[in-house]
Amino acid sequence: MNYEEVIQAWEKVLAMGDAPIGEHWGCWITTKLAKETFDMLNRQKAEIERLQKANKSFSCLGMLYSEIKSEARKEFWEQIKEMYGLDENDIIVAVNIKDIDNLLAKMDGGKAE
Repeated sequence: MNYEEVIQAWEKVLAMGDAPIGEHWGCWITTKLAKETFDMLNRQKAEIERLQKANKSFSCLGMLYSEIKSEARKEFWEQIKEMYGLDENDIIVAVNIKDIDNLLAKMDGGKAE
């Protein structure tokens, strides 16, 4: 039985309300129907578990990306300070944009101009 057949069979059973088990409603509660239902529920449970694991993986990747981005920002600022010989008490008034472009290119593994 496929999903639709299992669902239709149970809909017939449920439509009868409190009718005694084993009575024929156009659908018997058979071992086959019970097994198909059990199998369908197990497949759905496995799919839910797979999706939950995938979601955890994506969450971990998001956290890793945030950490890498934070480290890249820190590294960028450290190299700016080093490039201009700055410390925490210095004030930057003007920065050569070409220097920043070159620094970003260097950090990306490219060659600075």
